[in-house]
Amino acid sequence: GSGRHAYGSTEPVPNLLNTGTGVRNLEALMVSTEAEEMRAELDRLRAEYHELEAQAAEADASDGVAYDTARIQRLRLSGLLQRYRDRPPTFEELADRHVAEVEDAGAEVLRLWEENMFTAVSSCLGGGGRPTEDAPGGCGTPRIRSAAEELYEEVRRMQHKHLEKENQERRTRLQEWHLEWIRKETKRLERHVHVSERVLLEAREKHGQAQAHLCDLQQQMVQSRRDVEEEQAMIQELNRENMSLRETCYVPAQLKREGGFLKRLLDQGCGRHKTQQHLRGVDTCRRLYDEVAAHAPAALVLAGRAKTDMEA
Repeated sequence: GSGRHAYGSTEPVPNLLNTGTGVRNLEALMVSTEAEEMRAELDRLRAEYHELEAQAAEADASDGVAYDTARIQRLRLSGLLQRYRDRPPTFEELADRHVAEVEDAGAEVLRLWEENMFTAVSSCLGGGGRPTEDAPGGCGTPRIRSAAEELYEEVRRMQHKHLEKENQERRTRLQEWHLEWIRKETKRLERHVHVSERVLLEAREKHGQAQAHLCDLQQQMVQSRRDVEEEQAMIQELNRENMSLRETCYVPAQLKREGGFLKRLLDQGCGRHKTQQHLRGVDTCRRLYDEVAAHAPAALVLAGRAKTDMEA
């Protein structure tokens, strides 16, 4: 009985030990699982972090390229604006610049088209490489291109040729227009040259006439100066003659004034005698008038005038 009790008392011990070991194993398993999950999550977060860093670096690089491109564009436009301020652009320069911008835009459109076609062909082929790409490293046999790849290459070549043809036609039209403008400008310049030559001939003719008139005027001026000098000499001569005549006439005038003064003095003393002579003359004219009226009436007018003069 004691043995069974002893055995019964010692039998549950191994089960407890096995149970503790299982718990510990389960806990270890759970810990290892959690550790693996945490490690996987950490790896995922690291990969996501590296991916974000790569995207940030790529964005920074893209922003730097865009910033540099904007600065270059700004410098180019500033230089172009300064050049246009110093010297206004001609129509040919503007046309060439416009054609160059159109060609650049066409090239950019072609590049975008190639990228879209590459993406479409790649999605059709189910691969990420270029449709015409061979085996990497040059090893192995070249991969046979599919119909889509050949069609892509053919269309790409045709697009390049079409773009080159359009650019060439655009340049040709611009050159033809420029040539036509040069022809019109040449004709205009020819007409302007003819007009200028005609104006020059007229100006030369007028210049010759003006020179002839100038020579005539100079000769007339010389002759006028000579005439003025001669007139001045004549005036001086006349002034000298006038002075001499004045000197010559001074003594007779003085004698005449003195003689007139003496004559007046003498006339004042003989006034009665003159009055008597005048009365006798008037009486004689009256008798003469009566005789003429009686014997010669035709001479009566003359006798009347004589009588009137005598009475006056």
